[in-house]
Amino acid sequence: MPGAVVEGIGTRDHARFRVRPAALDGVAELRAILIDSWLQAAPGRLAAARPEPAGR
Repeated sequence: MPGAVVEGIGTRDHARFRVRPAALDGVAELRAILIDSWLQAAPGRLAAARPEPAGR
């Protein structure tokens, strides 16, 4: 993932980031970035209720 995420920007309520598709190792890496980002921003009760995906 080094170099894949170019920058993160956002406010208290909205977070965004830019990703360089060519720097990704595939769809699995993009999925991992999205899930990790969501878990950081999600309310604790939602993050705790989320089931662990298979293979993680």
